[in-house]
Amino acid sequence: LFYTLHFSHLLALATRETARELLSQKALAAEADIPLKLRAAILFIRSHYDRGITVGEVCRQAGLSRQHLIRLFKQELNVTPIQYINRTRIMHAKDLLWRNINLSVKELAYELGFADEHYFSRLFTRVVGAPPSAFRDRMRAFSSDSSMPE
Repeated sequence: LFYTLHFSHLLALATRETARELLSQKALAAEADIPLKLRAAILFIRSHYDRGITVGEVCRQAGLSRQHLIRLFKQELNVTPIQYINRTRIMHAKDLLWRNINLSVKELAYELGFADEHYFSRLFTRVVGAPPSAFRDRMRAFSSDSSMPE
């Protein structure tokens, strides 16, 4: 039983990494059709999501007006720049919780550049469908179920 659980855990991790790589490749191919200035904005967001970046900063980095940036995000990605920033941050929050199940919600919010942990928690809940503490608890339960017996 132990080996089956351990193997299942390793298989899940390998599948996750393979899926991440495939999604990354698919995203790169899809981004080839995205206008250059929008790609610059996306790259800036992906590189600086962990600090409190603003739409104004993204506009300056991409060389676009606020309205043009919003229009491009809506046309190409069907989200606003703020939604894209927040979804990027939440995606990284889930990854951090996966890798470090001992992070508190306050530490996690700080790591991702949120000044208010309560806002972060509400946003996480809206995007993921569960509060970060519940998500972390599920990661802990999964980790303890698949850990090696002493």
